[in-house]
Amino acid sequence: MIARWAPDGQKDKPLVGLHPVRRYGFTVVPMADVWDEWVPQECTLPTVERPLRQQEFDDVFSTVLLGRERVSPRVLRWVFDPSAEVTLRDLTARESACCTFFDFHLADGDAGLVVDVTVPSSQIAVLDALETRSAAGLRQ
Repeated sequence: MIARWAPDGQKDKPLVGLHPVRRYGFTVVPMADVWDEWVPQECTLPTVERPLRQQEFDDVFSTVLLGRERVSPRVLRWVFDPSAEVTLRDLTARESACCTFFDFHLADGDAGLVVDVTVPSSQIAVLDALETRSAAGLRQ
């Protein structure tokens, strides 16, 4: 990988950059590398499966997420189209299995299927990153 270094000259902190791809020149570092930056050590999902799980979340964020609210530093609330309940129950169950610090609570609400995501104080940065991803995919 060819990386740009941090502006302050710290050579031990490369920024995301480009890496050479044979016959194609350069390409951007895959999102999986960015995903891995905030996945906590407690996560037991195999590394090769993480981009697939990320894509599953991105898909529901871009297709059935109706709203989001940060209830508290430790709680993020999403509202989804109720038609996605089976998908969301499956996805959140699998995510809880590999990242046991996540507590997903699903309930019917007036505006749709409400999913509250709660994490311990030590995992607020993970919840912050998940909130950012969901905001990027929120249906317009």
